[in-house]
Amino acid sequence: MNLQQELIQSFDTTKELDQFIANLLIEEMQKPGLVMLPVGKTFEDGIYPQVNHYFSEDENRLRDEKDGSDIYREQHYQVHPQLSLTHLDELIDAKTSFGDRLASELKELVNQCGDRFYKINPDDIPNFERFIRSARGPRLIVLGLGADPNTAHVAFIGEDYINSSIDRVELTEALAAEHGCKQAVTIGTDIFRMPSIEAIIVVAKGKNKAKALAAAFDDPDTGLGYLIKYHADKLKIYTDQDAIFNLKH
Repeated sequence: MNLQQELIQSFDTTKELDQFIANLLIEEMQKPGLVMLPVGKTFEDGIYPQVNHYFSEDENRLRDEKDGSDIYREQHYQVHPQLSLTHLDELIDAKTSFGDRLASELKELVNQCGDRFYKINPDDIPNFERFIRSARGPRLIVLGLGADPNTAHVAFIGEDYINSSIDRVELTEALAAEHGCKQAVTIGTDIFRMPSIEAIIVVAKGKNKAKALAAAFDDPDTGLGYLIKYHADKLKIYTDQDAIFNLKH
């Protein structure tokens, strides 16, 4: 088995991929520890809505009526009381922040977490670092993949350079136009060395991610390429068929 086969699990359809990742996240939200999540269409279209609905009051009420047990609801449909959540990166001087988007997409989870959800203030990086340390480091890091094969960024690592710690980075012209700002704050590669980490998950879907995914296996100076080279032992990449198109041809 080569490295690509070892790291990648692909699904026949995007719907199957979305369902698998949603179920995985639902399970992980019922465990203690810090989970770091991405923002973007990969997750906002098809994955986060399923996760949020699972923990919603309406969904819980229907399940309770069927089961007739409040204990069953508490054990299975509430986030773990020691779960902490935050995001991976934040735009600087954008009209809409990633923190606000994540809080909107996962409203039920964020409400249940309360002050265990941390929204990054790009002007206060030390406080972000303190939150991560207070949670004793992340247990799970979930990432999307940037579409540019020259950077194949995860979070924004690789977008400007492979930053070793939390830092401000310059966005490429294309991303700056997309987000309406020129800079972002992102986690650094040091976080992947924290002993608390159990798994690093990357999700890639759509043909627009195919070139970036293929490039990452050839170039360790890209964001995902760095993870493949240095953290393959904890890394798993989940894709649909479109995203692995360039790996099969």
